[in-house]
Amino acid sequence: MVVFTSEHCTTKALSQCWLSVQYTGNDTIDRLVEDFSEIANQVTFISSDYLDGRLLSQEEWRKLFKDCHCKTNENEFADLMKSQIPSLSENNLIAATKFFFKHQDLIENVSINVKLTDGAFVNPSRAVVGKFYTENDLLETILPSIPVKNLISEEYLTGTGKNDKWVDFFKKLGVKVLDSDAQIISYKIDYLIDNQKEINTPTTTFSHVHAFTELHSGKKLSDNHYKKLRGLELLLKYSETNFKAAAECHLSSEYNPKLDLDKFISDDNKPAIFVNEKYDKKEISVRSFFRKIGVESSFQVIKRQDQTRLMLLSNNLQDYLQYIDNTNFYSNIYKPCSSQHGIYEYQELLYNHFLTQFDIARHFWKDFFPVHQTLISQVKYWVQNKKTHFNVPSPFEYFVKHKATIPALSGECKTPDKLFSSRFQDIIEDKNLVCISELSEITLNNGLSIEKWLGVQQELSLELCLQRVQKVLNYRQLEQEDIWNRVRQLSEQATSQANKISLEDFSLKGMLPNQLDSWRPISELFYLKDFDLGIGNSPQIIKQEIADIASYLGVASLNSNDFKPEYKNSRQDDLLHDVLKSRLKFIAFAESQNDWENVCERLWEIVEPFNFFSVSKIAFCYNKVEPVIENSEKNFHQEEQKIYYVGKWDGPRAVEVFEFLHSVMKLQISLSLFKNLLLNDEKEIIEYFEEKNLTVPDEWKTIARINIEESIEDKVKIQEKKITTTHNTTTHNETIDKPYSPIIDKIIKDLDGLNKTSQQYINKEAAQAGLQWLENNGWNLNNVVANEWGELENVIDPDSQPYIIIIRSAVAGLLRLNQYSWLHLGKSEYKLLVKTGGRSNDFRIYRSQQDLLDDPKNEKNVIVKQNTKNPEVLTEMVKNLKDEDKAHLYFVSNQEGASIFESLMKPKSSGEAGISDETDLY
Repeated sequence: MVVFTSEHCTTKALSQCWLSVQYTGNDTIDRLVEDFSEIANQVTFISSDYLDGRLLSQEEWRKLFKDCHCKTNENEFADLMKSQIPSLSENNLIAATKFFFKHQDLIENVSINVKLTDGAFVNPSRAVVGKFYTENDLLETILPSIPVKNLISEEYLTGTGKNDKWVDFFKKLGVKVLDSDAQIISYKIDYLIDNQKEINTPTTTFSHVHAFTELHSGKKLSDNHYKKLRGLELLLKYSETNFKAAAECHLSSEYNPKLDLDKFISDDNKPAIFVNEKYDKKEISVRSFFRKIGVESSFQVIKRQDQTRLMLLSNNLQDYLQYIDNTNFYSNIYKPCSSQHGIYEYQELLYNHFLTQFDIARHFWKDFFPVHQTLISQVKYWVQNKKTHFNVPSPFEYFVKHKATIPALSGECKTPDKLFSSRFQDIIEDKNLVCISELSEITLNNGLSIEKWLGVQQELSLELCLQRVQKVLNYRQLEQEDIWNRVRQLSEQATSQANKISLEDFSLKGMLPNQLDSWRPISELFYLKDFDLGIGNSPQIIKQEIADIASYLGVASLNSNDFKPEYKNSRQDDLLHDVLKSRLKFIAFAESQNDWENVCERLWEIVEPFNFFSVSKIAFCYNKVEPVIENSEKNFHQEEQKIYYVGKWDGPRAVEVFEFLHSVMKLQISLSLFKNLLLNDEKEIIEYFEEKNLTVPDEWKTIARINIEESIEDKVKIQEKKITTTHNTTTHNETIDKPYSPIIDKIIKDLDGLNKTSQQYINKEAAQAGLQWLENNGWNLNNVVANEWGELENVIDPDSQPYIIIIRSAVAGLLRLNQYSWLHLGKSEYKLLVKTGGRSNDFRIYRSQQDLLDDPKNEKNVIVKQNTKNPEVLTEMVKNLKDEDKAHLYFVSNQEGASIFESLMKPKSSGEAGISDETDLY
C-alpha cells in the first residue's frame, strides 16, 4: 500500500514509512531523527493530513498503519541504526552507544567502535575497561612499567548511570574487562609484544624484565605467559641498541650458562645472541626467568616448516642438498627439476657450526643431544609439487657426520670416520684418533650406540694394531687386548693399499715374539711351513700361537727342504742287517709256508741294499743361523739306502725301525709278529711255529740257540770275576767292602736301568769301581747322568771342567774298544777310564786317543773287523793308513786260524776294535 509522506506529498510504500508523534503521541522517534542527522534521511514519516479528514480517529489510523507494517518504535529504529553505524560521525557514535546502553536488549550483532581515553575510536575487542568504570587498580599495580593506552573514554558515563552497568554493557560489546591478575598479565604481555618496537628502550627493557621476574618469582606467570614472552625482545650484550627475541638469545657468561658460548667463541667470531649482563641486579636474579622464556643456556633447536630448495639454500644448506643429489636418495628422473623440490619440515640446530670447537661439542654431545635426539630423525624430501616424497637424512645428520664435530681425547674435534671408539683409549697412543668417553655412553632411542650411528670406527685398523704390537712388546697383553686376532683378520683381508703399506712397513721395522717369548726383529725370525720342530723352543722361530699370521707379517718361512738331517754318534750297525738276513727265512715262512724260498729271495733283494746306522740323536737342522734351528724329536730317518735310528734297533725307541721294515718289505703278517720274529732267537721262533701247527723244514731244528745280545765283554767278565774274587779273598778289596755314597748308588741304579743292549758296552763291576775311584780322586759326581751307551755325562774334574767318561775293564790284560768308543775318544769332551786290576786304585785314565796309544804297556795293537765280503770296505780302510804303520791284512787259511778269529769274533759285534798288550794273539 502506498501512502503520502510528510515530504511534500510524496508517496512511499507503507511498510517503509514511520509514524510520527501525531499518530503515536510519543516523540522518541522524532527526537532520535533529530539527534542522528546521518540517519534522518533514512526515516520517512507518513503525512499527518490523514488525520484532518475525520474519517478515522487517531487511534484507528495508528492501528491501521501498524497492521500494515508501518514502523513505530525504538526497536525498529535500533535496527536501522545498526545498519547506519558506519555513517555516524564520531560524536554520534558516543550517542549511539548511549542509545544502545539504554536498549541493551537490542545490541545483538552491534558492531560499533568505542572511544578511548586518547580520543581514538577502535573496535571494542581492542579496548579495555579501565579503573574509572571498575574501581579496580590492578591495571596500574600489575606490571606498572607497561602502559595501557586502550582504555575506554570516561565520556560514556556522563548522564547515564552507574559504572557497574557500563562494565556489563562493554562486555557485551566485546570490550576487554580485566578483572583478574592473569588476564591483566596476559593483556599487558600481548600489548608489550605488539608494541615493543615503539616502546622498548634500554631503560624500559630493564623495568619490564624486572617486573616479569617478580611475577615469575611469585609464580604468577602461566605456561601461556611464558610462551608469549619467548617473543620478548631483550637488549644484547656488547650493544645499547640491538634487541633480539628471547627465544633467539643465549645466556652470556655472567649468567653461568651450561655451555658458555660467550666464553668459548672468540670475539671476532662471536654472534649477536648473548643477553646483556645489566639485566641482573644484586637484589634480583633474572636467570631463571630468562630460561623459562627460551633464553638458551646451551644450544637451540628451531623447527622449520615446509622448506623449498630456495629456502634451504638461503639457510646455507648448499652442501647438504648437493649430498642428497649425489647420494641417490631419490630417482634420477626427478633431478632435472630439482629447483621445484623441497622438504616438508626439519629441525635446525642454531649455531651448529660452533660444534667444531672442542668444549662446545663436548657439552653438546654430553648434555644437549641426549634430550634432543629428534635432530637425527629422517626428513621427507618432496618432488613433483609434493606428489612424491623420499626419506633422506636430516641436515643435522649430514652436518655432524661430514664435519669435524666429534671431540677427541686430544682436545680437538674430528670427523667421526677418522675416530675410533673410546674403548680403545688405553690402546691407541695417538689421542687425536679416539673419541671422548662420554660419547660411548649415549644410546639412541632405537638402541643403537651413537658411536656406531655416527660412523666412529668400532674396530682397530691394521696400522694401529701393528703400532700397538711395537709399543707393548708383550704377547699376553696383546692377546688380552685381542690385537692378535684383529691383526689376523685384517691381514687375511689386506686388499686396501693402506693395509698393504702397513704390512710392508712393519715387515721392515717390526719385532715379534719368538718361542722363548723374547722379541726380535722380523728379519731374524722364521715360521715353520709343513714342518714341526717338536717340543722345545727356538729363539729364531716365531711364537707358535701367531705362526698362522707370520706370512702376512713378513716373517720368512722354513719348510722341510730347508732342514738337513744330522746324526750324533753315528755308527754302522751291521748286526741288524745280519739279524734280518738270518730271520728272513722265518719271515718268509710266516708269509707263505708253501713258497717261502721265493718270498725269502724277494725280501732279501729289498733289504740287502740297506745300510743301518745307530745314532744317539737325529737332528733336522737349519744351519744358516746361529744358534742352529733343529728338530731332534725323531727317532728314525731314511736317506735313500741309509737307515738311521736312535739307540738300538731292538731298543724301546725302535718302533719306527720295525714299522719301516714291515712297510718296505710289504709284509702281510702283522707288525707284532714281525717284531717277534726279529727279537726272538731261532729256537723260540721254531717253537712258536710248531705251536701253531706249522711244520718247518727239518734242517732248521738242528740250529743251536744263539743269544744275539751277548758281547765280547761278557766273555771277559768270567775271567775278571775270578781275578776279583781271588783278590778279595786275600786283600779284602775295599771296592767291595766299602759302601757306596748316595750319589754313586744313584748312578749305579741308573746304569742298572739301561737295557741289556746298552749294557753290553760296559762292565758293571768296572763302572762301580770306577765311580768310587773318580769320587776318591776329587771328581764331582753331583750332576752325573748315565746315557743310553752307559757313558757318564757331566763328570767334573778337579779343575772344574766337565767331561764324558767311558769306563772299560782290562783286568784280564786285554782292553777292547768298539768303533764308537775309539772315535769318541778323539773328541776333547771324552775321557776313557780303564780298570787294570782288582784293587780300588788300579785305574788308568786316558784323555785322548794318542794318550792311549802312548801307554808303555801298549806295545802292540790290532784292529779286528768282522767278516766282510765287500772289497771296497777293506780298500777304503787300507787307503787311509800310513805306510809307516806297517799294517797287514790277515785271512783265515786253516782251522787254527779259524779258532783264533772265532774267539775274537763270536758273537758278531759291530765294528769292534782291539788294543792289546804283548800277550795278545796274532
